[in-house]
Amino acid sequence: MISKEFHLKKCNIPFLISPKFLRLNNLGQIDISYLDQSNNLQVLEVKSNKRSEISVSQILRLRRSCDYLGKVLNLSVFFEFKRQD
Repeated sequence: MISKEFHLKKCNIPFLISPKFLRLNNLGQIDISYLDQSNNLQVLEVKSNKRSEISVSQILRLRRSCDYLGKVLNLSVFFEFKRQD
């Protein structure tokens, strides 16, 4: 599973963000996020079905989340879309 794979790496620090906070601020909810060994915030959107698509509006909300977190935390934020087999 993707979340287990990322959270078990000893060099990654899980980073939890309140979905309620994100919703209240019209930001996209984040599936998985962590600080990597370079102190960058990695944000992952995971879809469990090969045919699942991510909508344009969802991408825009997630980008707003990444922009907001990067500014507030003064971190570089990287977004990645993953499909889980």
